[in-house]
Amino acid sequence: MKHIFIVNPIAGRNDVSQRVKNEALRLLPQEQYSFLRTEYAGHAAALAADAAKEAAGAPARIYSCGGDGTLNEVLCGIDGKAGCELAVYPCGTGNDFVRTFGQDARELFSLERLIQGEARPVDIMRVNGRPCLNIASVGLDSATAANVHRFSGIPLLGHRAYQLSLLFCFFAHMRNRYEISIDGGPAETGDYIIAAAANGRCYGGGFQAAPEAVLDDGAIDCVTVRSISRLRVAGLLGAYKNGRHVKNGESLYPNIIAFRRASRIEIRADRPLPVNVDGEILSMRNPVIELVPRALQLVLPAGAAQSGAVTAGQAPLCACAGEYSACGGR
Repeated sequence: MKHIFIVNPIAGRNDVSQRVKNEALRLLPQEQYSFLRTEYAGHAAALAADAAKEAAGAPARIYSCGGDGTLNEVLCGIDGKAGCELAVYPCGTGNDFVRTFGQDARELFSLERLIQGEARPVDIMRVNGRPCLNIASVGLDSATAANVHRFSGIPLLGHRAYQLSLLFCFFAHMRNRYEISIDGGPAETGDYIIAAAANGRCYGGGFQAAPEAVLDDGAIDCVTVRSISRLRVAGLLGAYKNGRHVKNGESLYPNIIAFRRASRIEIRADRPLPVNVDGEILSMRNPVIELVPRALQLVLPAGAAQSGAVTAGQAPLCACAGEYSACGGR
């Protein structure tokens, strides 16, 4: 099997290029791996697509070495390509996708364990055709992600730039008029703070939108939050962040937060919407989010495969509660 490492050198705090090279050299024969660095936005998708084309259907394991944005680009590049496996080596600031694995996410921070891991089929979503592995959303959270650049340059702020952007948007993006249809059912029109479609569990620096989501259960966890006063939102924010708004497939705040499992979600508005797709913000008109069961071969070390994020075993709450260090990243 060929191992292709796609490294985003500007993801996270430090360039991990040399570390990845050294580990590949130590663990693999030189003829079995190649090393590629991204140079511009969208480059990871192009590199992944070229690698998949070169493999021509033969087994190839493609490593996304960066943050969630790099991961989505690599996913786009290999989407639908036979023989390709995706391995996630998290090197970004937030690394929200791997938080789905709770304490066992630390397994994914080891290239050695990733190389030794096995691929298993997991679901993905498509958002107006674009593949999405973790979470797609509109509303306060997508506005927060769209505005995080305002604060990301502040020294020493790091992943807390998201929290500062959230505070900013809290006073500007609290009421969004959407028409939402689930699995072709009757549309529900109302004012929403957030509408999220989740395959994974965590986003936005550890907010647990879908604490019970499982990557291969054949369902999207759909969470919608109705518009309420800012005072009441402030009271709910801690529960939403820590995944205490859903239990055993039921909303604990049914008058405010609706929770459903679905295979297709349609969101309509009177304008194009900023849509969060795995942390990438894309302008879309009337996004349609569809589940594609077991469409991706995802590489998992043995410990991560037993974490509850995939169907083997019981699915625990994400244990990292928003702190990067709890996922083993420091």
